[in-house]
Amino acid sequence: MRSVSLLGPKQTFCDKALNKYEKFTGENFKVFYCDSIIESAKKFIDTDLLILPFENSLDGFVTEALDILMSESLLIVAEIKQNIAFKLVSYENNINDIEKIYVQFKAKGQCLHFLEPYLSKCVLTESNLLSLDYLLENKNKSAAIVPMHISEEFPLVLKDITDSKNNETRFLVISRNKNDIFYSDLIKVSCYAYALLDKPGILYNILRRFDEHHINLSNIISRPTKSELGKYNFYIEFSLAKKDLSKVDLILNEFNNDNDYKLKILGIYSNIGDKK
Repeated sequence: MRSVSLLGPKQTFCDKALNKYEKFTGENFKVFYCDSIIESAKKFIDTDLLILPFENSLDGFVTEALDILMSESLLIVAEIKQNIAFKLVSYENNINDIEKIYVQFKAKGQCLHFLEPYLSKCVLTESNLLSLDYLLENKNKSAAIVPMHISEEFPLVLKDITDSKNNETRFLVISRNKNDIFYSDLIKVSCYAYALLDKPGILYNILRRFDEHHINLSNIISRPTKSELGKYNFYIEFSLAKKDLSKVDLILNEFNNDNDYKLKILGIYSNIGDKK
């Protein structure tokens, strides 16, 4: 049986994403639940797969995951999209009696409209299920923001507190095995562009090369190199049809034959919800 590391404990949205992947592949994995995204990436050295929460439709990219992709030699083999919805639960009967609200750091950004009057009461956690654990340990005058699918009963339950009904997170499946790569007719490419020299026009020239090949970028994000203040690399995503995959090799060769920057492909993959 193959194994996977992910942000735990059980019943997190990471866990639900894994359930989708297991149903898609017909494979059951031994699961190692970790207390943080960074810990799950470190555990990947002992497992076959890693599930990373990567981008939320309301709160944007998970910076920890972006930096993990930049610093490690990881291969993205598939993408999973998961609908996200939250509720507030408490042992108190009235929300005005609550003095602490345990909330995962990304969940906070997805429930800001609801939480705005209570921001001074928020205590950030590493996962939604840890928020629940803290509430179970500190019942008096406390509450937690938890996934809607959590079944425990509480005196106070405020449902559907997410800022939008169209709240979705995408998860990346990381593997060392190229046989795990999934392609549909629509291909997504993730890469990092590394600037080798600090001079005017670097970003323009990166964008120009993609434009010359008629490649439409869906995301470009600057991330600090962490080596020197003011120096950045660029995370880039683009999509193309399966028949146009040869463009990836063309643009990769062009970048890597240049003295100003290099391009590192992080993954060429598809969403498991797409048709093969």
